[in-house]
Amino acid sequence: MAEFGEKFNVSRETLSRINTYRELLILWNARINLVSASTITDFWSRHAADCAQILDVAGENIHSVIDMGSGAGLPGLIIAALLKDKSRMQQITLVEAQSKKCAFLREAARTLDVKINIENKKIEDLSPAKYDLVTARAFAPLTKLLDLSLAYSQLGARMLFLKGEDVSKEINEASTKWKFCYKTTQSITHKHGCVLEISDLMRLNTGEK
Repeated sequence: MAEFGEKFNVSRETLSRINTYRELLILWNARINLVSASTITDFWSRHAADCAQILDVAGENIHSVIDMGSGAGLPGLIIAALLKDKSRMQQITLVEAQSKKCAFLREAARTLDVKINIENKKIEDLSPAKYDLVTARAFAPLTKLLDLSLAYSQLGARMLFLKGEDVSKEINEASTKWKFCYKTTQSITHKHGCVLEISDLMRLNTGEK
């Protein structure tokens, strides 16, 4: 916990807020499957730091975020907790199809006192809107993520995804259907993980940008 605070230079209030989320996650995870139970003991590295590094890659010019397939609120709730006291943050939207998980997200948002928009639906059923950043963690293969992100990219969103050791395989598979540029930033929490940034996205079969 203290190491996380030092690494990301967060206030005691923010650290306490994220710890409250951790406690709530443990409580709810006993009722519904939010994350693998074996990972909660290493929450600060496995989950909190893994999600927080997105903001390090994204930089300062982020005012709105949409988290696709948010699940337990990772990375969306961690981002919301980190940016609660930042006046630049205007909107964070968490999209989750499962009602039980949305109930957790609402309770977490209320307990942490963070202002977020929770959409209980599939991302495909949500009307695209303008965001600065579209992100996802452990949600879908890259080919699917690109399909879901295209409309947001067209509206100007940056695309940052947390990916694991299969990232090269996913990039190769996605390249058969999409033209895009990409950049990987080594994960600070996983030896074979990365933050994958996609840009200049174009569907190959239609030429549509």
